[in-house]
Amino acid sequence: MNRRNFLKKSIFGFCAASAPMILPSSLFGKNAPSNKLGIALIGCGDRGSSFFPRMAGFGDTKVVALCDPKLWRAKALAEKLKDHNPIITQNFLEILDNPEIDAVAIATADRWHVPISILAARNGKHVYCEKGLSVSIAESQKLRQAVCDTGVVFQYGAQQRSDPTFRRAVELVRNGYIGNVQDVYCVCADLIGDLQESSHMSRNDSEIPKDFDYDMWLGRAPLAPYSDLRTSRWGGYHNYGTALGFLSGWGAHPLDIVQWGLNMDNSGPTHIEGTGLWGHDDIFDTVHSWDVQAKYANGTKLHFYSGTKFNELKPCKELAGYQVLFKGDEGHIAVNRGDRITYSNKSLASVKLKPNAWRAYPTVVDHSRNYIDCCRTGMQAINPVEAAIRSDSVSILSDIAIRTGKPIIWDPKTETAQDKTQQDLLMGKGRSVREKWDLI
Repeated sequence: MNRRNFLKKSIFGFCAASAPMILPSSLFGKNAPSNKLGIALIGCGDRGSSFFPRMAGFGDTKVVALCDPKLWRAKALAEKLKDHNPIITQNFLEILDNPEIDAVAIATADRWHVPISILAARNGKHVYCEKGLSVSIAESQKLRQAVCDTGVVFQYGAQQRSDPTFRRAVELVRNGYIGNVQDVYCVCADLIGDLQESSHMSRNDSEIPKDFDYDMWLGRAPLAPYSDLRTSRWGGYHNYGTALGFLSGWGAHPLDIVQWGLNMDNSGPTHIEGTGLWGHDDIFDTVHSWDVQAKYANGTKLHFYSGTKFNELKPCKELAGYQVLFKGDEGHIAVNRGDRITYSNKSLASVKLKPNAWRAYPTVVDHSRNYIDCCRTGMQAINPVEAAIRSDSVSILSDIAIRTGKPIIWDPKTETAQDKTQQDLLMGKGRSVREKWDLI
């Protein structure tokens, strides 16, 4: 199916019908003849090929299709999943138009996350979307509307919500075991490590490989000369035409935990300011080496650093070696991956939550398993669309505050900034979108 016919069917048809195009529950789930959920992966690179085989191996899923503009990546993953005999394609529009597919996992480069998620939702397909989420508030708002209009399940790929250690930290914070939270510190990876890892790759223009749809890979991003580095995971992460860099791509992890721990899944900070660097070269030009300071309406302060800037400033010794630190007026908790958690008071380690205490989720979950279960039951996933949008908004706000060089006064209820120039930038104005790929 060509792009124009797809749009006519999936977008204009959807609007004309003015009703959610959700697949009947009888087609899958416990009452389905095959009892298998039809799933597909869009983006078969490092991240997709890491988590998707787990989804494929649950026993109640059927991999219908694999998609990647770099065809050899889809073929390689198909070989690993050959028992499913999946369809292989470079064109994600074919995935979204396939009635055998009930749910998709999106692990493309960042700029495609939201557009494909929106089109998938409009076609009644549940969505698992990797991070960072979006490049503008306006895109995020369109995603929210699409998910709400259709009622599909949305799971954000910030998988630390399903990590027992992070869940434990958040439950203790939310239930008041460190008192009123006054400050939250968080830190994440920076551009510097990726510059070193990718130093062997050429930045010079080169010939586009066979079986690579470079035009599809670029999508909405501006036209740019092909090079192996530009289309590598490093170039994809750190080019402003295609992503926000690790402000969102890695910042999604600690910021998601911060928002969750502060009970801000439906809100966000009201004042954001920061400093940072950008413009390293024509490929690596996202913000790096940042120091972001934000404040919520209740007075809680957020301190968000890149790894290099944290090591330079050393603003908080309790955060060293950890990803997130919650500091309250009665103590603190620091948490990181690898089951690493420390408390200001060792007695917190043995706290048993009361029966009526707030809990992070009804049951202990595996992130991918939670997605599949929710696709079947219609229950809200552990990391739903609103939580994804709100944590990602902190990254977008940080980026624009740094680039404009002045604080953003932000109303999280209306999602508007006081300054019109900043508001325009937050909404994506000034970002060129190629007409051919303006699908949303």
